[in-house]
Amino acid sequence: MPLPLVLIITALLVLVASILVVSAWRARRAATAPRGWTKTSGTVVVSDVRQRRWERSRFNAAETRVVDRLVPHIEYTYVVGGVEKRADAIDRGPQMATTSRATAAKLAARFPVGATVDVFVNPANADESALVLGSTEATLSLWVIAGVFVALAAVFPLIAR
Repeated sequence: MPLPLVLIITALLVLVASILVVSAWRARRAATAPRGWTKTSGTVVVSDVRQRRWERSRFNAAETRVVDRLVPHIEYTYVVGGVEKRADAIDRGPQMATTSRATAAKLAARFPVGATVDVFVNPANADESALVLGSTEATLSLWVIAGVFVALAAVFPLIAR
């Protein structure tokens, strides 16, 4: 393979890896930021799987496509300062989305309707809450994919010769 082509492909791999590492790092920060939140008790009122539609832009901003994914949808109530609140945030990281109904249903099954759950509440804003704190499966997936691209960027120039 000609050297200029190897350099171009390697540069693209490094660019994609860099974008993924930054995205994973930001997702991890968003997921772990609420560590100082207070814990209270809540009740699950909705637990199902829903279809969600996203518009994804490609490298060319003028070209977009619509993708449908399945997401676990959990709604819960909790009381703060004598006021009942209702929320649907499972965690503070990126929302887990999949094409597999079984995968989304597996997460939703962790929070059956009527279950008593721990709810983590932002002490500065009682309307902001989450059921799970820390890194999420979606965050882990971003790190794994970023790692694959970092490895490809490191190995490709060696095997392309």
